[in-house]
Amino acid sequence: MTKVDAVRLFGSVKKLQKALALAPRTYYNWDEVLTQAQEDRVRGAFERYAEQRDKEVVHILGAK
Repeated sequence: MTKVDAVRLFGSVKKLQKALALAPRTYYNWDEVLTQAQEDRVRGAFERYAEQRDKEVVHILGAK
């Protein structure tokens, strides 16, 4: 996974930083290709992000 791939998952660098609780400069210090540990962290954060997003969609669409 690359830095660009990680940002695409979240939509912006700022959202990625928030989801991973990264200091503002941390993302910019990453290499272009993420380490396995960084990729695992991104994947875990995205899974939580997507789960919450899906719950909100179900709530909104289920509300009458």
